[in-house]
Amino acid sequence: MRRRWPLMRSKPLIYFCAFGDEAQFAMLSVALESLATFSRVRCDIVVLTNAASQEILSRYLAAFRKTLRITVKQVEAADVQQYTHARYRIVRFDALRHYGPVLYLDTDVVCDGDLRPLLRKLRTVQGICALPEGHLLSPHGFWGRTLFLQDPGLGVRPSDPGISTGVLGGASMAALRRPFGLILDHIEAWFAAGNAPLFYDQANANYVMVKHGLFDGTVMGKHLRVVGNEADADPSRRLGLAHFAGGVGNNTPKLLRMRIYRAALAPEAPPPRRGWFGRTVGRALDRVVGP
Repeated sequence: MRRRWPLMRSKPLIYFCAFGDEAQFAMLSVALESLATFSRVRCDIVVLTNAASQEILSRYLAAFRKTLRITVKQVEAADVQQYTHARYRIVRFDALRHYGPVLYLDTDVVCDGDLRPLLRKLRTVQGICALPEGHLLSPHGFWGRTLFLQDPGLGVRPSDPGISTGVLGGASMAALRRPFGLILDHIEAWFAAGNAPLFYDQANANYVMVKHGLFDGTVMGKHLRVVGNEADADPSRRLGLAHFAGGVGNNTPKLLRMRIYRAALAPEAPPPRRGWFGRTVGRALDRVVGP
């Protein structure tokens, strides 16, 4: 029997969630343009949104019709809490079940380099790949303090790191089905019991990932840096992804910082491969996310 090259089975997917004010979609536009310019990855892109945002999203996506393969999927999301929960609903779209590896990006993330090494590594991870940040028992509760104090049997210590959900990765949609499903189940059960909202998706997601041993923090830090509230990020410190974190809904200042950073990066993508052979090999290698 003819031996198949195993890497050819790779079918990467990058996806976003976009809702709310116009600055959110402007940030998405910067993120998409940076992917098209610097990622060196040709893959399908999905944007999750709600019915109310379809028109404005279509206007922003029109600029990418010839450069990116983008599909829009609609979810029910009526407020900021539901907006942040939507990232986990990607596993409920049966038509996407064959994708892998899978990479979720907040709209305030700029791609500043080759993403193929990250996507290759994602194929080998167990559970959810994310970046450690903060501490689980931080007093403000952003990473789930309330939930961990209610479950002392987990043995969480004050020094244990929290988990950022702004960039998430997994080996495949099939591999993420259970972890993301558990997070959604926990969020839905929490609200069904009449509890007050916690910190968006972050608290519930941190609790579920720690409780079930779903967190892999060994990979993302080599490919992602958090810029925070720095006005001018240093473009020489590229890792592949730069996350302009600065609070949920704080979109206008983040958009400005993203635009400043993007303008500081090299303006053009690497030159295209020339010739029939180069284009054919290039397309094959892009499909497998390998050099």
